[in-house]
Amino acid sequence: DFLPRRATYGYDKGQHAVAIVMRSVRAMCVDIDGKNGGLEYASTLGALPPTASERSKSGNGYHLFYSVPDEWDDELGFDLVQDAIGIVQGVDIRGVGCVYHYPQQRWNARPLAPAPQWLLDKMAERRSRREAFTSNLSKIHTLDETEILIMQSELLDELAKPIPAGKRNTSLFAIGHKMAAAGVENWETHLTNRALDLGLTADE
Repeated sequence: DFLPRRATYGYDKGQHAVAIVMRSVRAMCVDIDGKNGGLEYASTLGALPPTASERSKSGNGYHLFYSVPDEWDDELGFDLVQDAIGIVQGVDIRGVGCVYHYPQQRWNARPLAPAPQWLLDKMAERRSRREAFTSNLSKIHTLDETEILIMQSELLDELAKPIPAGKRNTSLFAIGHKMAAAGVENWETHLTNRALDLGLTADE
């Protein structure tokens, strides 16, 4: 059984974090990881307006929270903005997953600002591309040879993109799954070579 007092006691003692479930709030989080280059690359996204934010647990990054114009869905919750790992190097977007808050993390005093429209547009475009790709993947047997080759080329391009430490295993697994489904020739070799390039051991 869940015991709230035990949970808050452990949190107050710094034993564990509180999980902010983004799918349950009308908001999104821009997670900037300073140790992976996020502070440098975040500016390539566009101008991020001042908003409610907190320092990351490590102290060298930030979680920026923005409100989004979403409507509650009884099945999905708030899901206008999907998660995006490594939208640029060192920057993740949390829209439906969890953001963890530890007692030592400190908040600023700013109110929650609306998400900039350019960022909402970027996330909507990314979602559309993903849904279109997933749709094509599900009906790959109906595509012609040229369409399949384009899909396979796009996956090889995705595999070659930078993947920050801490995201390598999950990112490579997701890409490898799609490569296998799309029938990329020698996909296991491509995946293994990329993993070794990124610094994973042979066992990994």
